[in-house]
Amino acid sequence: MQNKIRKQLLLCASSVPALLFTLLLGGFALNAYGTNIYFKRVYADVSSWQSTGVYANTGDTLVFVACGKVVHWQSRDKTQKQYCGPDGVPGTTNETVYLAPGLIKMGLVGRIGNHFFNIGSSRTVRAPTSGYLYLGMNDTVYYGGCADNEGYWTVGIVLIRR
Repeated sequence: MQNKIRKQLLLCASSVPALLFTLLLGGFALNAYGTNIYFKRVYADVSSWQSTGVYANTGDTLVFVACGKVVHWQSRDKTQKQYCGPDGVPGTTNETVYLAPGLIKMGLVGRIGNHFFNIGSSRTVRAPTSGYLYLGMNDTVYYGGCADNEGYWTVGIVLIRR
C-alpha cells in the first residue's frame, strides 16, 4: 500500500515543491536524522477527521505534499459533478458548519489538538502543540455534506523532529 501511494505522489509531482518532496522520497535515509516519512489517503466522503497515526511534538516540522482530484458535489442522478484538488475551491471561505471553520472550503486541512490549519497541495507547518495529526476535507459536517463526495487525495508527510 505504501509503495502504491508513493507512486501516486511521484505521478502528480507537477509543482516544484512536490517534485523536491518526491526526490526526498527517492531513497535518502532521512530517518537517521529524526525524520519520518508517511503516506496517507484522505477520503472525500468521510465527514469527520481522519487519523494519520502520526504524533507530533510541539515545535516539530511537518511538510505536506498532496495530490489528486475528488468530486466535491454531484447531482442526485450523478450526471453533473464538480471536482477539486487539495487546494479546495479557490476564493471561497466557509461557515461554522464546516469541519475546520474559517479555512479554505473543500480543501485539505489538518488538525493537531484544537489547532486547525490549511494544507492544500503543499505546506510546511510547525506543530503548535503536541498531539496526533488528523487530516480531512473541509466540507460541511451537517446536512450530509460529504455524502455526494467521491475519491481521495494522496498525501505525503515528512515529520522532522525538533
